[in-house]
This record gives sequence, structure tokens and C-alpha cells, in this order.
Amino acid sequence: MKKRSLIIGLAILCALASIPIGLVGVASIASNVDEYRFRPTTEFNSVRWKAGDLKYRFSVVDTVVGRIVLPGMKEPDVIKVLGSPDAVDTTGLSSYHAKRPGIRFINFSGGGIRVDYDPTGAVIRVSDTRWVD
Repeated sequence: MKKRSLIIGLAILCALASIPIGLVGVASIASNVDEYRFRPTTEFNSVRWKAGDLKYRFSVVDTVVGRIVLPGMKEPDVIKVLGSPDAVDTTGLSSYHAKRPGIRFINFSGGGIRVDYDPTGAVIRVSDTRWVD
């Protein structure tokens, strides 16, 4: 009888000890699924950018800054490609927001792109303003 109780007790202990391991495994799988769903892309798509998909925007900022919006480009041409800015400050700097893909509700990131224009409306500088905490 003691041997049977000991075996049952050990089985229960092993089952309880495996719960945290199982939770870690599920969290790991969920993280990998999110990484697959939001895998970075560098291919720029104007329609998708204008739709306001912040996670997509985050993944193509380098492409936009390096190849899409270039110094000398006129403001109407920038708006044609990127749409209206998400914010314009008092000095006339235009901002387009972005957000890094994360695990569901845990996401500490922001920024995007800032476009500086000269008085004639030509792009002076395009800046990557992304940040991740």
C-alpha cells in the first residue's frame, strides 16, 4: 500500500512540475507563430503603406528612407507615394508612424519616418525615427 501511495505521489508531483514547462513551450510556439505572421519584408507597396498597417510600415522604413523618398523630391510626390502624413508639427515636419511586430499585446516600439521639407516644398532629409524599448 505504501509503495502504491508513493508511486501515485510521485506521478502527481511530476505532473505538477511539468505544467510550467508546458506553459513555456506554448509561449515559445506562440512567439514563433507571431514571428512568422509578421516576418519582415523590405518590398515597398504604396497601397499597403497608405492603408496604415503600422507593422508593415516598420518593416519597410529602411527601404522608404533609402530608395523611395529621396532628397529633392517634391511634397506632392511624397504624398502621392506615402499618402497624407500621420502628423505634421508646428515647424512643418511630416511624420509617418510605424510599430514593430511583437507578441500580441506586448509591444514597446514606435516612431517611423520624418520628412523635412525646404521652403519650396522639396525634401531636405528623410529620417528613420523608429525606436524599440
